[in-house]
Amino acid sequence: NTSSSFTGTPDYFLFTLYPKFNVYRTTGVVNNYAYLYSNKKSFSGFPVGLGWGGSLSGFRLFLDDDFHKGVNRDLGSTYRKGPLASEQNFEIDIVEVWGCGGQKAEETLALTRQKNDLHAEKARKVNRKIASQGWSEGPDKFIFDLMGKTGSSDPFVQEIKAKKQLEAEEKEAQQLKD
Repeated sequence: NTSSSFTGTPDYFLFTLYPKFNVYRTTGVVNNYAYLYSNKKSFSGFPVGLGWGGSLSGFRLFLDDDFHKGVNRDLGSTYRKGPLASEQNFEIDIVEVWGCGGQKAEETLALTRQKNDLHAEKARKVNRKIASQGWSEGPDKFIFDLMGKTGSSDPFVQEIKAKKQLEAEEKEAQQLKD
């Protein structure tokens, strides 16, 4: 979740693959494991992006919110020291995300996918109650009013009203016959 504070556990670690494979585990000194803040509209002054270790004023590793640029420092109090990149400021070519959550994470993911599928299926179905309200009372009319497009479908509305009027007259004539 996005937050202006750090989260995570001592199980987190940073690593490099090139030019040499290295793993930088937590030190146990500070618990600033991971940081995510994505509110670009906020005027809070919090860094917007992903960060690991360090502090809000200087992360051990930080990726900006667009994943275009990153900053790294060789040392910090959360993770063991060592180089994560050849330069302090760098441009990002590729971001690769790995999930290593085990069986429970896999079950949670399957449940989430199932819920998303049900939600998508529900969204595909027509809400007959809303559809039966007609154009003049429904949410679509309201949205078009907000966009200043009111009246763009008045011939359609008039056609529906005429059909309803005809149905009402036919029903009334049928009742008079009976």
